Amino acid sequence: MTTVTLSPPQDRIEDLLQWMTDGARPHGNPRGIIGEICNRLVAAGVPVHRFGLFIWTLHPNLEGRRFLWKRGEAVTVSDAPMGAFASADYTANPLPRVIEQGVPIRRHLEAPDCPEDFLILDDLRQQGFTDYIALPLVFISGETHACTWSCRDPGGFSDTDIATLTRLCGPLARLTESYMLRLDAANLLSTYVGRNSGAQILEGKVHRGDGEKISAVILFADLKGFTELSNRVDGDTLVQLLNDTFDCLVPPVTAQGGEILKFMGDGFFAIFPTRSEAEVADRVRAAMAAVRGG
Repeated sequence: MTTVTLSPPQDRIEDLLQWMTDGARPHGNPRGIIGEICNRLVAAGVPVHRFGLFIWTLHPNLEGRRFLWKRGEAVTVSDAPMGAFASADYTANPLPRVIEQGVPIRRHLEAPDCPEDFLILDDLRQQGFTDYIALPLVFISGETHACTWSCRDPGGFSDTDIATLTRLCGPLARLTESYMLRLDAANLLSTYVGRNSGAQILEGKVHRGDGEKISAVILFADLKGFTELSNRVDGDTLVQLLNDTFDCLVPPVTAQGGEILKFMGDGFFAIFPTRSEAEVADRVRAAMAAVRGG
């Protein structure tokens, strides 16, 4: 029998792949997992300086979410509002092609013949990056999302580095898909039963009699004259009016600490939880400020 001895960097890569395949324990949050993956790659000698994970989400007001890691910095999370994926900042960059065609795209930014076909390339070059690769993450369901890796070292990524990053796509896709299933479930539950109620359902409070007693200021709001208006305009116009109205009213409610529990035609039902009698007056003022636009 022949025994194969791996070099220390390759041994670290195999350990990383096994850790990801086993579920990336004990990390229970995506920031921790992403930071661990990137830091382990750096420790194994892969010259990663920037990593981005881009996923679509099921959310009534958001299209997607981005996780961004930069060497020496904490992982940041940003959400893309509805319509963001139709903007030039998105369509003129590699992600649509990677996601729609399921193909990797690499741009060696130092190379004299590097195509100048995406907006992000010049921005990365100005930040000192020398190499960039975008890779598809294919879920079991067939959905495709994407991740990107960038390097600042002269010469960029080696062929071995590219092979390593490509090998990571499988276990990274499984971890991402698991996270997204829970994220989408939380988003949908929060939309239809309320933020705190949705979290409790995911924690297992689904049996008859499960509940929680809370104190809260209750807010009901609807549009004045909506019934008469609905008899005068067509359905599409009416729906657009409702969407515009809720876009104006919902953010101030959440910004004031409120929680929308239910949308009801042209109105909604929200609560502003209180922890003591002394907070009631403040919560009433918060509710009134919300419906007045913050």
